[in-house]
Amino acid sequence: MRREGRGNGVYLLSFLAGRDVPRIVSFAMSRGKRNFAVLVPQTAYGRIAEAAFAKAVASGGGSAPVRASFGGSNMDAAVKQVASAVQAGQRIDALFLPAGQEELPRLAPQLAAAGLTSAKVQFIGTGQWDYPNVGSQQALVGGWYPAPDPKGWNSFAARYAKTFGGTPPRIASLGYDAMSLAVSLSQNPPGQRYSFSQLTRPSGFAGVDGLVRLLPDGTSERGLAILEVRPGSPSVISPAPRSFNTASSY
Repeated sequence: MRREGRGNGVYLLSFLAGRDVPRIVSFAMSRGKRNFAVLVPQTAYGRIAEAAFAKAVASGGGSAPVRASFGGSNMDAAVKQVASAVQAGQRIDALFLPAGQEELPRLAPQLAAAGLTSAKVQFIGTGQWDYPNVGSQQALVGGWYPAPDPKGWNSFAARYAKTFGGTPPRIASLGYDAMSLAVSLSQNPPGQRYSFSQLTRPSGFAGVDGLVRLLPDGTSERGLAILEVRPGSPSVISPAPRSFNTASSY
């Protein structure tokens, strides 16, 4: 579902940039991480993620005294900037790294070469870390990131393969959930099926990727798990909420 402006009854069901950041910040702080370094790509996504991060850290009473940004040509310099701060004794509990599959395979070896690994300084990422073989980068092993519990997608993919004989594209869960939501609301009495109050009900809906609810401004909120990068496949270390009463605030 896509929204083009406000007030036209269209809602985003996609995973929105920055909306997962409060979840990982809240979890990191619950594990005693209060002082952060930020290593952010010079992209539109990086700017959105960093803004959400700054707001979440400030709300939790933390601080982010070290910041570096990188583009395609200055990745090494940005890594060295963070490493130098750590080596100089700057107190850093965790490194926020909102990068993804395009940047992490090139970035991780440079982090390791500079003496920065998640075994030394806790790495925290975003949903951009949720891609196959993220654990093949040794520097990232032990890092934390927010994402749907993989069990939901794995179950959906298995059912899809049994029915159609192939692997579904990752975006298929959004289409499936949109259709399931529409079908479930169609059972309401006429005139109440797709009303504003039904679409934006506080309890939300249970989808392939877990809890999701549509918000009055046309965006959406999701209940996410926290995963830890492992050499094989990531492991859930904090389960996704079962209701929005226990979910992190976005």
